[in-house]
Amino acid sequence: MLHKKNMISVVVPVYNERGNIENFHKELTQTLAGQKAHYEIIYVDDNSTDGTSEWLHSHANKTSIKVLQKKGDKGKAFSLAEGFAQAQGSLFVMIDGDLQYPPQTIADMIAKLEEEKSDIVVANRKVYNESFVRKAISSSFRYIFGKMLFGLNTDIQSGLKLFTRTVYESIGFMPN
Repeated sequence: MLHKKNMISVVVPVYNERGNIENFHKELTQTLAGQKAHYEIIYVDDNSTDGTSEWLHSHANKTSIKVLQKKGDKGKAFSLAEGFAQAQGSLFVMIDGDLQYPPQTIADMIAKLEEEKSDIVVANRKVYNESFVRKAISSSFRYIFGKMLFGLNTDIQSGLKLFTRTVYESIGFMPN
């Protein structure tokens, strides 16, 4: 598949996000409309049962919004793999569709990527809408695997990342 220079491909894995998807989609499209580049949004629905898929299909179009019905194994990593395989842009964004990360952050991340001449920008969440147990587990994982093992002071489990097509192609992303 040919890729398009100066195009942003946003891959959004979703599963039962009917309560969030309208606001998420509105915020995402407003953010992307303010960019200098063309964009495409690729929603990958992991067989939602709450009306998410129906809502997405009613808003899909042939140019900038695509909806893929999950074909492979269940799970976020497999959804991302299916979405990236269809992406045509030179920049890839992955963002969870549950509004844990504000889509408006993407504009700042693109500016940071260009300003720093980087290949990857990873968002750091400051507010976690999770249970105490989940927060404790996530915090421990970030500290042990991110900070201690790799010296990274970032949320390595972040659901919002931006990277170049070159990074994607060089790592050969394939979940197990």
